[in-house]
Amino acid sequence: SHARESSMTDILSLQRKENHVIAITGNLGKSEVARLLGDGLSQDNLCYFSDNKKILPVRKNSQATISIHVVDFQADASSAALECDVCVMTSVTNSFESCANIFTGMKAGAVAIIAEAHDNSAKLAQQATLKGLRVIHVGLSSDIRARSDKDVWVERIVQQSDCSCVVAHILGGRLTYKISLPGDQAVINSLLALAAIKIVGGDMALAAISFASQKAKAGYGQEIKLGDKSNSLTLLDYSKGMNVLSLCAAIAHMSLVQAGKYNHRIVVLSDFDETIAMDKTHLEDLHKHLMLSGITRVLTTGSVIAKLTRSAGILSEEFASNKALVNRLQSMAKVNDVVVVMGTKSSGMAEIADRLKASYEMSDDSLRIAAE
Repeated sequence: SHARESSMTDILSLQRKENHVIAITGNLGKSEVARLLGDGLSQDNLCYFSDNKKILPVRKNSQATISIHVVDFQADASSAALECDVCVMTSVTNSFESCANIFTGMKAGAVAIIAEAHDNSAKLAQQATLKGLRVIHVGLSSDIRARSDKDVWVERIVQQSDCSCVVAHILGGRLTYKISLPGDQAVINSLLALAAIKIVGGDMALAAISFASQKAKAGYGQEIKLGDKSNSLTLLDYSKGMNVLSLCAAIAHMSLVQAGKYNHRIVVLSDFDETIAMDKTHLEDLHKHLMLSGITRVLTTGSVIAKLTRSAGILSEEFASNKALVNRLQSMAKVNDVVVVMGTKSSGMAEIADRLKASYEMSDDSLRIAAE
């Protein structure tokens, strides 16, 4: 169509720019998208990246100079003044208005890449369109190829506990790649990064090569096999970031991991403010997700989480302290159980994950992963 041809012409014009600023915001996946972008662009000698959540140092080649900025509007409202020509919007829950502030510093013709993995995507797309931005939708929905406003969609995904293999259509091109991170959220994040890479003139195929060696960081979805065959468990460490979306992502990750003969899937988590503030719709959605999760037991220090999980039919135990909780966990864990540890940075869940790691003799491979 004429509109689509015009949109592609706008993108080609943007690719010819000498300098680019890519801003990333949202409630889930900012750091991961930034890391994928930095590593992917570096394959094409386009960008130098260090994970410091500020304007990043860059290096030049014949095509472009690119900087990446991770924006947390809840922590830094002044970032709304950031002038960027590409905005990547990851999954957004209850910070819609704050995240939409990123459009303030963008000029007409700039590009907003918006994940469709959340309820606020349509509102954000509307705000971006009113600002005169070119909107690119990224999603996994089955009807995506039939919708004319979609620029990034997935033809096929094959998932395992440690990776996802993807066949995707990105801005008119078809790409098959592997990302060594599990779950739908990791696929969404990789698609967001690839779309941004193409827009600024990078090589998607080269970028995708780096995705195959990605590893989750400690506290943000790291999967570690602890112990040996006679005394082992699989730890999924989500102890440094927790909201509704990350909880759902962790549960999805857990479902991909094979449990032992006891089929124990234990989730250890604290309360979080978003649960209390959640509106009825989000609460019902999370409740349905928990009912289908396959979780066999929840150990928590939070009364809200305990009530929510019990109402979903999950056996839940509430503890007055992290120490009491971890003692209970260590006494009940069986061979080849799957344990998810999840909480905010201030909840102390990272200490529980560290205690578990210390109490098992990790294999050489697990030690290497833990150090990354």
